[in-house]
This record gives sequence, C-alpha cells and structure tokens, in this order.
Amino acid sequence: MNNSWCLFIIFHFLVCVCTSKNLPSFITKCKRHYPEVNKCLLQRADELKPYLEKGIPELNFPSLKPLIIPKLEVHTGNGGSTDFSAKFENIRVDHLLEDFEIKELDFNIDNNKIDLTLFIPKIRIRTTYTFKGNIFALQLSSTGPSDGNLTDIYGFNHVNSKIITKNGKQYLDITDNTLTAKYSISRLRFENIFEGNEELTEQTNKALNENIDEIGKDIKPLIEEAIRGILQRLIQQIFNDYSLDELFV
Repeated sequence: MNNSWCLFIIFHFLVCVCTSKNLPSFITKCKRHYPEVNKCLLQRADELKPYLEKGIPELNFPSLKPLIIPKLEVHTGNGGSTDFSAKFENIRVDHLLEDFEIKELDFNIDNNKIDLTLFIPKIRIRTTYTFKGNIFALQLSSTGPSDGNLTDIYGFNHVNSKIITKNGKQYLDITDNTLTAKYSISRLRFENIFEGNEELTEQTNKALNENIDEIGKDIKPLIEEAIRGILQRLIQQIFNDYSLDELFV
C-alpha cells in the first residue's frame, strides 16, 4: 500500500516539476522532445527529494514524513486458510523517504506511455485495523492497533494515455494504468486480536508471522488494485489541470 504512495509521489513531480502554474523557483522544466528527457526527469526527482519531507505548498503537495493514509479496505478469499475482510484506518507510514531510489523511468513522448520502477529499502506501517473472517481456521472479529515492517519494496507502474484537445490545448488522458508490486513483510503485530485473551493473541501473531509469505500473496493483488485506483485518480487529475505545453518546454 505504501510503495504505491511513493509511485504517486514520483508521478506527481514528473508532471508538476514541469508546470508553469505557480512553479516554485527550485523546479526546472524539462524539454519535451529532448533526447535525454528521461535523464532530465530523473535529475528533477533528485532535486525534489529534500522538499518532500515538509511538502510543497505551491503544488498542493503534502508532507511525506510521515505519510498519512486515512483508510484502506481489502478483502481476500482463496477458499483455503484465509478468507477475511480488513479495514485499516489512520495509516501512518514511516521511513518512506529514506534512501528511496527511482531505478528506471521511461516517458515515451511519442506513444504517450510512462514506465516507472521505484525501490524503497524499508517502511514501517502503523494503523488501526478491523478484521472480520477466517485466518488459519480462526474466526476473527476484532479491532485494535497494528504495526508492521516491509522491506525491499519494488513498484512497477505502466501508464498508457492518449492526447485530447480542450479549449485549443492538448492534454494527456489516461486510458490504461497497471501496477505490480514486490516486497517482503519482515514483521507483523496485531494487538487485541482476541479481546481479554493475551495468550491467544500472542499465538495468532506467531502463526501470522510464521506464514507471512502466504498472507502476503493473498493480500497483494488487492493492495495493487487499490493503489492502481489511487494513482489513476491522482495522475489523471494532474493531466486534467495542465496541458502538454504547460508541462514541458
């Protein structure tokens, strides 16, 4: 859920670094048809890193230290050991900006395609969870604080778009947006799984961490879909606001 917000960060600056509307003085446009436009955009990304911690008010860009996500809901059901719905609220993501790296970036101007690979070494996620359903033959209906660590996070985003004309200006309109993620879950902790029964809560947390790869596989497609939807709305909003002439020199 979190590398996806990192992907949003990069896509936001990929477009906004190039805008002429309230453009901060520390941001420089890239030339749209420059042969090394991707190299230019990568340089702009490095220049923006120090500003991401406090946010960029000129671009209506929030602080990312920490990243706060109001709510995320997922459901998984594989007919096996896990079949449950989960709601996470007041999600706090720490360490998001520590040593993150854009591994690859390809903005194909002629075909209106964007491919981005992002790497984040580690993040910590704290939230309030609500579980309902079956996990490892245990019927759960519980809520409480949770804490977890993800490591070696890779996010791969591919965006297709087309050019449309509005008021005599050309804009990019997203037609397809796919995202895949790869990561390791190093630790999960859920408090109050069985209210008033600390021993059973401890046993369930132990079982979750012993089967952490299975849990990750069950949840992964749903997290990716949620992230993809967020990216679709946010990227399209920026493309709606700025024409190609406003985005690039």
